[in-house]
Amino acid sequence: MSTSFITGTLLAVLAGFIVVVSQAFAPNPLSWVAFGIGVAIVGICLLAQLDRSRGSAQRAVDAAVVVVAALLIAFSLAAAGTAVIWLSFAFALGVVGLALVGLTLHEISNWRASHRLAQLWWLPGGPAASTPIDRAGTRAA
Repeated sequence: MSTSFITGTLLAVLAGFIVVVSQAFAPNPLSWVAFGIGVAIVGICLLAQLDRSRGSAQRAVDAAVVVVAALLIAFSLAAAGTAVIWLSFAFALGVVGLALVGLTLHEISNWRASHRLAQLWWLPGGPAASTPIDRAGTRAA
């Protein structure tokens, strides 16, 4: 199991928990729960960067998750009343969405690898255009 799948699933579950808590708890305990889970989300994303097999797209998704989680942390401490409820709800939905984007990118890369399409380039002048393909579908040497 890859770290992209593990972190994506963990981020989606943690942020989904904040979505539920934002509608069930009072604003004061919600702000501390959102703060703690926001710090955990940032920590998970930063630790995931130690894995060298993560692609640039996954790292970009991780950076976006860190930005949204940092906003969640800041507004969970700064906002009060119903503002903390709706801001934590919105930022948590943002993290869930980004986690699903990361999981989708992981699935696409696995599909491309299993179908031997990992090195396929569609841009003119790329590796696919530089070597001719014969009628059998194999590259000419």
